[in-house]
Amino acid sequence: MGLRPPDHRTYGQPQAPVNSSIKPPCLALLALLVISPVAPAQDLGDPDCPRLMLISSYNGNNVRIHDACDGSFIRNLDTNGTLAGPQAIALDPAGNLVVASETNGRLVRYHRSTLTYDAVISGDRPETPQVEPVQAASPTGLAIAPDGRMFAGSYTQQRVVEIDPDTGLALGDIATMARSGVEGPDTGMLLDGNRLLVPGFDSDSVIEADISQAASDRVLVAAGAGGLNAPRTVLKLPGGNLLVTSWRGNAILEFNGASGAFERTVSTAVERPTGMALESDGVLLVASDRDHNIRRIDLDSGRVVGTPVGFVDAPTFILLLDKENTNLAQNNAFWVIGVGAIEGKTISADEMVLTTGGQFGAAFDPASIENQPWGRLEVEFGSCDGGEVSWVPTDPAFEAGGYAIVRLATDAFSVECNETGFETIDHDRWMNGLWYGGPARDGEGFSVNIIEGGLAVITWYTYRP
Repeated sequence: MGLRPPDHRTYGQPQAPVNSSIKPPCLALLALLVISPVAPAQDLGDPDCPRLMLISSYNGNNVRIHDACDGSFIRNLDTNGTLAGPQAIALDPAGNLVVASETNGRLVRYHRSTLTYDAVISGDRPETPQVEPVQAASPTGLAIAPDGRMFAGSYTQQRVVEIDPDTGLALGDIATMARSGVEGPDTGMLLDGNRLLVPGFDSDSVIEADISQAASDRVLVAAGAGGLNAPRTVLKLPGGNLLVTSWRGNAILEFNGASGAFERTVSTAVERPTGMALESDGVLLVASDRDHNIRRIDLDSGRVVGTPVGFVDAPTFILLLDKENTNLAQNNAFWVIGVGAIEGKTISADEMVLTTGGQFGAAFDPASIENQPWGRLEVEFGSCDGGEVSWVPTDPAFEAGGYAIVRLATDAFSVECNETGFETIDHDRWMNGLWYGGPARDGEGFSVNIIEGGLAVITWYTYRP
């Protein structure tokens, strides 16, 4: 929920349904108006600051975009009045932002490159004349898997529901009150691999569910453990433990990430804490809907060490967004890797994979890494220093294709191959090395590493579509 009184809840309830199934024409037209040109996300804020800070303002009915270094306000995310009581913000596989808009029951997507409105994924779409039904009433928490599967916490329905990202329709329940006792699934859900962690505001608990298994939800952190009272956000620390904001307990609590056992009270310095984000190793950003600001907390001492953002009307969620990842046209490096079988002068890798879930620096956690199939790649050599590469992806975002490659630099393997002769060389070590498409494709390439068993590891350094 949004800004809640201490002992009862009157905010963030779903709006009364529209009596007619047809929207007034003016509303649909207004949704299509272009107000003004918007600068690319890459150009927002201080050019020397690598990140943006996005903050859901529940009472402000918007997501505020701030410079993550000095905290200065840049602009609002929404310009069309699409959001009402925004809560969680998640990134889809393409990097676009999706916002849970609680009061009007919408999941709204914004373009990654410009941070501007794209579409309503689920709920009533303003650009259509009909009124589409709400699929997750009062959506608060939101999590999106690397494969695009989308999970929304419905506060009033006491459930977490899977939403089809293409149709916006509900596919089934991932967690329910009947199974795990979760009540009031709240803003800061966390998807860690296949493990979905859900704070239950009204059940004073945290539940976990395996998104790959039906009806798997169960209690992880017991109701009231360590004084947990109205949890709002779950955050994973680099070591694997969990931080949980205890809204009514005015505390940030740490729990064992595997067992859910209470370990310590991290801080009581922030009243009514809502959203959290790890700013750096040992420094936490915490939103308060009593003080209406963002505090900086030292994780060792629990003390406030700064207030990077001043007044925000009922902040509920914080997302730190790397600038270099907000504009695919400027920085969209991408690589896939696979092991291929060597047959004659050809390497065939039937399952190239990409890795997802990692984070840079101290936040890196190998347990979060997932391998996803990408497609098939083949390299057919025609000489010691050249050949053809071709690929057939399973990911529909990438097209099939191929081109000629040459060796990037002469090495001992290429010298031996040329001295022995391409047709007569009796081993495959000469395939080792770096290969690329020549000057016409300078900037991407392939690494080939021969291993035992007639196999080769191929890494393709390329770019997203």
